[in-house]
Amino acid sequence: MSERSKNSQEHAFNCPSCHGRIVIPFNLPPTAGPCPHCQAAVTSPDFLVNTSAIEVEVDTSVVEAPTPTPAPATAPAPATAPATATPNQAAKKGNSIVRILVFLLIIGGLGGAAYFVIGILRAKNEINEPLGIKLFPRNSTEPAKAIINPTMEKYLAAYSLNEKMDYVLNAELLRPKIEAFYTNRTIDETNTPANKFSTVQIPEADSNKGFTLLQYNHPESTNATNPSNSNTKVLAFLKETEQGVKLDWEVFAQTKYKTFNAFIKNPIIAKTEVFRMIVTNEPATNPPNTPANDTSYKFTDPIHKDDSAQIYVLTTTQAGQALSSLDQQSAKTNVPTHRTATVELIWAGTPEKPQLQVNRFICWEFLNLGGKEIAEIPPSK
Repeated sequence: MSERSKNSQEHAFNCPSCHGRIVIPFNLPPTAGPCPHCQAAVTSPDFLVNTSAIEVEVDTSVVEAPTPTPAPATAPAPATAPATATPNQAAKKGNSIVRILVFLLIIGGLGGAAYFVIGILRAKNEINEPLGIKLFPRNSTEPAKAIINPTMEKYLAAYSLNEKMDYVLNAELLRPKIEAFYTNRTIDETNTPANKFSTVQIPEADSNKGFTLLQYNHPESTNATNPSNSNTKVLAFLKETEQGVKLDWEVFAQTKYKTFNAFIKNPIIAKTEVFRMIVTNEPATNPPNTPANDTSYKFTDPIHKDDSAQIYVLTTTQAGQALSSLDQQSAKTNVPTHRTATVELIWAGTPEKPQLQVNRFICWEFLNLGGKEIAEIPPSK
């Protein structure tokens, strides 16, 4: 408790920590400093305003420190010499240190736990991020980097099928398909020159696996008298193998020649074809009459966003069971979920009423580019 000293030029108050009596000059403004008894940090009260805020009960077991001799008028009164700490004072000081250490440990533990949780979430996101997920939609502001890839340059410059096969991934396996593809097409592909391709950012985990993604996006015609309003868009995945860097021909051909667009615009009953797609569990805007256990999915070309088709998939089929993971993820986030996949589509129905269906779900991601083929399973009953 604060009190007026016998000397009218002084004031006395008690240390909030050890309750020792401290005497200060009457006109001293609030000043911070160590207690002369226990060395705890204290601030002197403003006696001219109010002293009730720092009043504490005096501990009579503490011997009052002697009043210091007044200092000359030219200098403030010196602090009294510290007295030997009593057992109670030492215990209080020790308790304060323990409280501070416990507080720091708690803060450190919370920070470590937060860092640990964030690390787990980041790792989970990286593990679940599929190859090519940044292709569509792509909102990166990072400018494309022009690059001349030797494999791409040699492939595009080749005029014979045998020359091209030297730079194709899984060439012998795809040879029949590639030969059939070029039966009615010219092999000259210099209309998309290698020096016009640019690199596209892909997840670091995929880059570390030896994948590279190139993109071509330029006007279809450079004729000044007849300019084109649309661009030729091509994706080219390259993969490092023991035989060197090879081109994934299937993604290249699908995007350059817009084979998915041709397939959905020209239905031929019983025709099947494999495509690399962006699959989204997006309900149709005008759903037809379909069974209750059919789910609608949107299949989109990975670079031609306007080339898409809404397909109903029976939930009990192999494709329906594989695609159900999109619905589960979407239910958690309340937004449509998309992911890259390789699928085989087929035209069913009749020529009068053709119906596009998923004949088989082959794999998540792009086959031969990280995707693992899913074995065919019989429909559940």
